[in-house]
Amino acid sequence: AAVQGWGQSELSASMSAGAAVTVLAQLLLFPRAVARFGARMVCTLSLLTLTLGLSGMSVLTRQPAHSVLYLFNRVGSGMGDTSTAALVAAASTSSAERARNLALIQSARAGARIVTPLLSGKLF
Repeated sequence: AAVQGWGQSELSASMSAGAAVTVLAQLLLFPRAVARFGARMVCTLSLLTLTLGLSGMSVLTRQPAHSVLYLFNRVGSGMGDTSTAALVAAASTSSAERARNLALIQSARAGARIVTPLLSGKLF
């Protein structure tokens, strides 16, 4: 089944490009952004980036704007995930607490990956 005229190979390429952008953002942009603005501000800006990217994708459905917004969204996602983990690690007072808190974040994300498609199926 094609989405916006795309077949499986185009969707796979798009998802792979998004994953690559996320990794590059985490490796290249995140350390510089945190050094300049701090982890809290980077987390805030990441959430804003995600909001703008997702909102824009719902309105701008023509290419290449839709794909650019998708990649913009992936930058925000990568930076937000990493800054959240950094903030949790910094707020934890011991290594045991840090391990527990980071594990809770991972569990919450895994739960969201299970629940979100179920909710989307009901809504759409």
